[in-house]
This record gives sequence, C-alpha cells and structure tokens, in this order.
Amino acid sequence: MMTDMDKELVDSFLGEAVDLVCAGESFILQIDAGHADNETWNGLFRIAHNIKGSAAAVGFTSLSQFAHQIENLLVKLRSNEIVFTERVGDCLLRCFDHLKDFLFLLKQDPAGSSDTACFLREIDSIMSGHDEPASSGEGNPNQNRVSAGASVPVGSASTQDQAVLTRHSDDTIKVGFKKIDDLLDNLGEQIILQNTLDQAKIDYIGSQELVLKTISQLGKLNYDIQQFAMRLRTINLRQLFAKLQRAVRDSSHATHKQVNLILEGEDQELDKSIVDAITDPLIHMVGNAVDHGLETPEERVAASKNPCGKITVRAQNRGSFFYIEVIDEGKGLDPAKILQKAIEKGFTTKDSNLKENEILELIFRNGFSTKEAVSDLSGRGVGMDVVKSAIENLKGTCQIASKLGMGTSFTLKLPLTLAVFNGAVVRICGASYIIPNSDIRDIVRYNDKHVRVLNKEESLIQIRDEVLPLIHLNQRLNLGRREIKNTNRGVIFVCPINGKFFAFSVDELITQQRVVYKPLSVEMRIVEGAVGATILGNGAVALILECRKFVNGHLQNGAA
Repeated sequence: MMTDMDKELVDSFLGEAVDLVCAGESFILQIDAGHADNETWNGLFRIAHNIKGSAAAVGFTSLSQFAHQIENLLVKLRSNEIVFTERVGDCLLRCFDHLKDFLFLLKQDPAGSSDTACFLREIDSIMSGHDEPASSGEGNPNQNRVSAGASVPVGSASTQDQAVLTRHSDDTIKVGFKKIDDLLDNLGEQIILQNTLDQAKIDYIGSQELVLKTISQLGKLNYDIQQFAMRLRTINLRQLFAKLQRAVRDSSHATHKQVNLILEGEDQELDKSIVDAITDPLIHMVGNAVDHGLETPEERVAASKNPCGKITVRAQNRGSFFYIEVIDEGKGLDPAKILQKAIEKGFTTKDSNLKENEILELIFRNGFSTKEAVSDLSGRGVGMDVVKSAIENLKGTCQIASKLGMGTSFTLKLPLTLAVFNGAVVRICGASYIIPNSDIRDIVRYNDKHVRVLNKEESLIQIRDEVLPLIHLNQRLNLGRREIKNTNRGVIFVCPINGKFFAFSVDELITQQRVVYKPLSVEMRIVEGAVGATILGNGAVALILECRKFVNGHLQNGAA
C-alpha cells in the first residue's frame, strides 16, 4: 500500500519526468537539424540519467531499465563511437515517445507495465553496428503495447496520427515566483483598502468622500488582481513549438522534401487551455504546409527557387488578441483548381460567382481535398474542417492569404483567455444576455423601415451601404415578441462570420462590462446559441451567446 509520502514522491517524479522528456525531444531535434554542440549532448545525456535514477528511486524498475539503455546509446553517441544518422534520430524520438506513454500510464496506474522489447532490440542493433532496423520477434519500434488497459500507439515517421504527440494533456502548470509575488503584493494592497472601509464604517457620514475614493481604488485594484490571476494560467510556447518541429521533421522525411522551419515568438505566453486546444490544429497545419504547400526540391529548382522550402510560424500578442501565423513559401493555393474540385464535390455550383477569398475558404469544408492520391499524410479530405472548428470553439478566427507560385499564409486570431472577456449586456424580451465584443464589428440603431422581409425565414436590412441578412434573436431563442420602448427602433449587432457579415437584432443595449465565463449546466445546454453563462451585478444569471451558432442554424433552415 502506497503511503501519502510515497504518493507525493511519485507524483513529483512523474510531473518532472514529463518536462524532462519534452526537453529531451527538443535536444534530439536540435541534433537532428545539425545545430548540436557539446552542451546539447550533455543536456540530453543528463535527462536520460536523471530519469533512470529517479525512476529507480520511486520503484519504477522497468522504466529505469529502459532509460538506462537509452543512456547507454547516448554515451556512445556523445563519444562519437556511433555516428548520429536519420535512423538513430528516429530511434531516439520513438524511445522518448515511449517514455511519454509510459509516464502517462504510470500516472493512471503506478503498477502498470509497458513492453519495451522492440525498442531495446533497435537500440542493440544500432549499438552493434547493424545497418538495418531490428525486425526479429514480435512488435516493432513504431508500436507500443501498454498493459493495464488499452493499447496506446506511439509516434512514428507518419504525421497521420500526429495528435499522439499531444494526447496526454497535463492538468498542472508551473508558475514562476514573480507571478505569485505580484499577485500577493496586490492582495496586500486590497487588505489595506478593506481596512480603510472597515474604519470608515464607524463614522460613515463623515467618511463618505473617503469611502467613494476607496471603492474607486478597489475597482482598479480588482482589475489588476484579475490580470495577475489570469497570468498564472499562461505558459510560453516552447513545448508547442518543439512539437511543430517534430511534425515538420516527420513530414519532410515522409515526403522527401527539404524544409527550413523558422519559429518566432516561443517566449510569448498564452492561456494553457488555449495552447492545449490549438496544438493539434497547428500540427496539422504545418504538416499540410509541408505536404500540400511546398514543392519537391526538383520542382523548386525548376521554378528558380531554393530547393529547401521555408515555413515560418510566428506568434505575437497584439492588443486584446493573440495571433499565430503559419506561412509557407510554396506553390500557393490555386483558386481555379479549388473551385473545380468544390464543384465536383457538390460544395458549390458554376454560377455561384464566388470571390477569391470565398473560394479559398472552401478548403475548410468537410471532405474537401485537392490531392489526387491518398497518402499517410493527406488526401482523405479530413483535417482543415476540424482545424477551423477547433479555432472557432475558442472564439477565434482563421484567415487565408495565398499567391499562386509564391506561397500561402494562415493567420489564427485567438483570445488571450477564455475565463474573462469584454462583452455587451443586451436585453431580449425582458431577459439579459451577453454578446462577446470579439464577435461584434458594429452596433447601430435601426427602425423597421430599413428591414425587408423576404419570407417567414428570411429578412434583410440595409446598414449604411450594406444589405445584410437579419436574424432576430428573440425568434431564434423562442422568446416571443420584442419588448422595445419605441416599437420602431431596436439595436443591431453586425458580426463577421465565415467571411461574411450578419445583422442580429436585440431590444436594447444595456451596458458594456467585463464578463466572467461560467460553463453551462446540463439543463441549459439545449438553449440554441448559448455557450456559457455569467452572473451580473444585480445577481441575475445571463447566458453568453455565440452568434456564429445562430448563423449555422439560419443556413440550415434555408435562409441567408
């Protein structure tokens, strides 16, 4: 029976070991890219050595022995007794994938075990100087059989299942002392202001000016505390970028393409829940950039380009949003080819008169692919629609820009956090709702003379020089007739959705405020368009609406 102290030691080891394995993978990728020095080799060796020793100390003998064999291989590599080759790099990366899987298993079941035989055979084969990968016996280094439950696959040279690299989401986060100290300093200021208010209660009438001043200071301080608390949830992008390096390496080897991956902004910080959610989409996007975007070395030379194609991933914080760009200097997207394929698939028609940006957006449709042949990497028509859904679920957007023969860029626009945001408090049929400011382009007043009713499902409204589809939220929420003090006037929110603009009518705009997101209860998830809830200053609960969901339903009903 494991004591509390033993469990604490095991949990501490498992948390540190996961970080060590991720760092080790980064070292291997540096070596594979030819950017290694003695410190890189020493760092990789120390990681294997630390895992070996710490695993033995907490009783994970099998894990310790596996790490020991990896350490033996690294000793020979570090001393140049064995030359680092692509095969050696593949072996080390698969071994570190297996370490991650093993650690994840041990988190679930400390008594679990894992079959490492195929990996050990490959290590022995390399250390013995054999040119070909070990193939005797059952299993191979591309598969990992883990006991105590279901089988868990490991990473391989194929990016078809690259999500395996990010499947073990950690529910812990490391926080630097400075972030904690900043938060404690502000909490200390809050206590001082609270004491001031407590003292003012003794003579409230004579202290009204002091009370009002202190309340104002408390409001500013609460905002600062909120910002510091949100920073506790943020992490830098180093681990995410390391996974992108791995994805590009595997994709380039599988497609026999030369790729120079440029990563900018790895020290930028973003909410961990958002980083976890965008990891798989970004891995898919850089894989696509290699497979779809970049040409083969021969094709690039024929086009007077460098045979080594460049992919840039750039992350930066701009104001209230976080932007991530994935840019390839490849052949670019061909609108004519995309349109032809979309017509063949039935996604559009010849007389649709789509603009170029609308044609490019077709690649986000489920089942769309321009690849003629199915491979391990692509051609099945799955992927980009999932990418877009993942980004939209984070209340983000994905924009495409492409120039034929020059390359393609995808720009992800993401919120800094999902926990707190700015929103508009609106009234619809007497009830209060929240529309996030990130969904809104314009807020305008209107009267009924600007509205043209086409049929029961469709209405249009003219706003300045634009004619937009109009969606009445009271109807979509099944709330009955509008409650507007002046029956000829209401409020319109203009929201950009899927490259188009839609107008949403509400009865009244109450105010703008900071909104604390709360997940919906099971009973409230049936409300169309509701994605969360919050508590207003008067204690009332207000649902948070996502206008995009109303548009999807609107289109399904045959409108717009």
